[in-house]
Amino acid sequence: SDVTIYLPIEGLLDIEAEIARLKKEQEKVLSAIQRSENMLANENFVQKAPPPVVEAEQENLRELLASRENIEERLTALQ
Repeated sequence: SDVTIYLPIEGLLDIEAEIARLKKEQEKVLSAIQRSENMLANENFVQKAPPPVVEAEQENLRELLASRENIEERLTALQ
């Protein structure tokens, strides 16, 4: 199972730099989500690709969506 540990970061971390880093990471994840959603919406890809490839892309999308949620939670906590 996944475990998340929260530590007090005040004084240990440059909050503004961390927010900027998270926003950059968020942009990358959003771009990857868009790419993955476009692939899965493409009927040619879904019909012609081997099922394991489609399943792998679906799993990748699930992981990206979870990452997006995690980043958004962290940004909210820092702001």
